[in-house]
Amino acid sequence: MRYTVTAILILISLIGFTQESHIEQSQPFENILLALKIDSVPLFIESFSRRIIEDKKEKMSWENRLESGRGKFQERFGDYELTDFTYEFQKGNSMLIIYFKGEMTIEMPIVKENRKWRLDIH
Repeated sequence: MRYTVTAILILISLIGFTQESHIEQSQPFENILLALKIDSVPLFIESFSRRIIEDKKEKMSWENRLESGRGKFQERFGDYELTDFTYEFQKGNSMLIIYFKGEMTIEMPIVKENRKWRLDIH
């Protein structure tokens, strides 16, 4: 048993995937979490890429999007804390991998615009 655990840990370290409580690429998602908690529409908007912000097909106001997001997060994660989330970044496809209490829950595409990471999905 002890050798199996050791082998798994070595394999994980060789693959290079480790969950971190904060990485540079997780900032936009962390801003979303904070915006939902403090009811900040500007912080919420700032978390998204220009492509998402300027999407003409989206008819819902940003205030309604924030409320909708709050409901979805409450339903999915309950009364979460920012520390309940950890992250990985897959550079090849620019994907932020989000874990909630150790379980992988969301994969989100992100882009870097003006030296800041932004979510490229809504």
